[in-house]
Amino acid sequence: MGLFTFFWGIVVYFLGSSSKFREKYNPRADPLICAYSMILAVPLVYLACITASPYTYLSYVFIFFGVTLLCMNWVLVADIVLYVVVPRRRSMAEAIQITVSHLLGDACSPYIVGRISDRISGGDESPMAKYLSMQYSLFIPVFILVVGASCFFINSFYVVEDKERCSKQMQGDISAALLSNIVDVSESDNLHKRINSSDPDNSP
Repeated sequence: MGLFTFFWGIVVYFLGSSSKFREKYNPRADPLICAYSMILAVPLVYLACITASPYTYLSYVFIFFGVTLLCMNWVLVADIVLYVVVPRRRSMAEAIQITVSHLLGDACSPYIVGRISDRISGGDESPMAKYLSMQYSLFIPVFILVVGASCFFINSFYVVEDKERCSKQMQGDISAALLSNIVDVSESDNLHKRINSSDPDNSP
């Protein structure tokens, strides 16, 4: 299953990149694609959980499409962070985004799901009790998908404005840098003129 997820993570990386072409039709395409992919993944992940025991291979099919949809936002989230943050702060923004996503995702979520599963089983060590408790605890990520999709929908209302604000700030920084360079050159020319005018060898 890990190899399966790894393979489709690579494939969907390129699928997420190709979705950038939709931006010319809808400037809110990035967060909307992330939101809809998570919404569509909700029933697939749910069905994968409830069909794991009676229909194992069917569960793999649901996992296949669910993972494909969930991986769609990897590239797009990085792009959103980069184009709403000015260049001098992008490395810190990406570091925070990656740290938080892993900290609240693959770092602690297995522990949380496992602890909830243990509480549901109530110490019952029978295989059926362990299976059912794990199945119920895995419904929590399904709910988190709905929360995540809602956040992306909210993001879609502000992403265009934030992107424009970032672009204006970048243009302002460039203009300020060019103006500063012009002022420096002008001051340097004036200094050379004063030096030349005060040089007795250059006096008539």
